[in-house]
Amino acid sequence: MEKIVSKMLCPRIQIKLSSYFSRTTIFLLTIILISSSCTNKENNSKSNLKYATKIDSRKVIYTHQYSRKYSVIYPSSNNLYYYKLKVIKDSINIDSVSVQISFKNTYSNFKNYAFKLNELYKSTSEDTFTFKFDKNAKDYIYKNLKIDVITTNNKSFEYFINISFDPKILHLKNGRTTSNNGFHIHETDVSYMEILSTKFIVPSPTDDEKLIILTEFGDSINNIKSEKEKINTLAKIILNTIDKNRGIPSDTMNQLSSMEQYYRVKNNLDKFWCGNIAYLFTQVCSSFNIPSRIIGLGNTYSSNSETTIYNANHHTLTEIYNKDSESWEVIDLTFNMLRATNKKGKTLNFIDFWSLINISQERNGLIINYYDTNKNVVEKNSISQSKNRNELLNYYKKDQKACFPYSTKNGSGYYNY
Repeated sequence: MEKIVSKMLCPRIQIKLSSYFSRTTIFLLTIILISSSCTNKENNSKSNLKYATKIDSRKVIYTHQYSRKYSVIYPSSNNLYYYKLKVIKDSINIDSVSVQISFKNTYSNFKNYAFKLNELYKSTSEDTFTFKFDKNAKDYIYKNLKIDVITTNNKSFEYFINISFDPKILHLKNGRTTSNNGFHIHETDVSYMEILSTKFIVPSPTDDEKLIILTEFGDSINNIKSEKEKINTLAKIILNTIDKNRGIPSDTMNQLSSMEQYYRVKNNLDKFWCGNIAYLFTQVCSSFNIPSRIIGLGNTYSSNSETTIYNANHHTLTEIYNKDSESWEVIDLTFNMLRATNKKGKTLNFIDFWSLINISQERNGLIINYYDTNKNVVEKNSISQSKNRNELLNYYKKDQKACFPYSTKNGSGYYNY
């Protein structure tokens, strides 16, 4: 685990990290995970998923948008998801078994659910439904659940789940040994959500850290209403401060908070690389209620006590959720990239950008918003004209592996794409 985390946070993979750096990195990441978990506890009790993305299904361009992993990372707005299946033991009736299914939705004006199963009708704001089955049934049991999502303007959006229950005793009577009863979801138009969007690590600074950040950056964006311009302004301030002090940070940096690192670099006492930049940017954005998250890139072939072989350079970057456009946007301050758009002008999230940069016929249609700290201007250039073309093609190549850190009951996990 130490190796995985440290590699995801390192921008220059040729440098071998000390075990101290790895341990400190894990400690800092754990603090962020715990903070995120505490913050998300209240959000998870609500029916609406946060940070849903507007996706027009009639204009889907990239085939990976149909993949389940894509919909987990970027849940679409106005949609219903199920995310947990749980067996409920009946202490009174040992001949029955119950399965509970939990739902979340991304309807901004959600009011309540209406569950319909045969003659049963249940209108509730609770996000669970329980199926009860007879364990001694002599045949398979099929049920069709209809779920209506009711909005505050009394519109109804219908979904369905066709399920079956296979009693263990039925198999035993037919001479086939099985250790468990079976619960199968057959057909459904409800998407499965492996990880709730609120579980992905959106850093939450402490009150003290937030006060420092608001004091340092607040005056610069107080009068800015556009979410895009707020994000750009914060990114420019950070880049103007650290651009001449890039390199390998000392061990001292690992003991400091993001803002303490920022002031240390600002005073020319240390260096910044991608992990420091990405975490600083997410902390600053989060302090201004701009959701942001960390993404790790890297591919390790093998490693021993002395030498590590990598298939691809390891890197850390960020995604920012723009509440104005209701979409995630890739921002990589290590390469002065404020955002990227496709040939139709659509601002791209990380997965879309990563995909298109590796498709030769699409690559030159990408436009990079590059911030030149010397000229204090944002240049919009195609990949071929971009000043950081080689770095982007190197770090975002198709042989990379990407991971999205998320919080769990036991600490942390990594959702790999």
